[in-house]
Amino acid sequence: MKMSVNDTQVETIGDAYMVVSGVPVRNGNRHVAEIANVSLDLLSAVTHFKIRHRPFQQLQLRIGQSADL
Repeated sequence: MKMSVNDTQVETIGDAYMVVSGVPVRNGNRHVAEIANVSLDLLSAVTHFKIRHRPFQQLQLRIGQSADL
């Protein structure tokens, strides 16, 4: 699966998502802020997500970031 969110590209890798900013169209120095915003949006969504068959368990999210400047 691939999708675009503003200037970011999202691709699934098994059960993980890889998000890249500034590809294929460069966005100057905005890529760090764009990735940080996507990360915070995902984190916010996970805190409100309810697992129907496990109502007392919290969905967990691991976020890692790397910048090749």
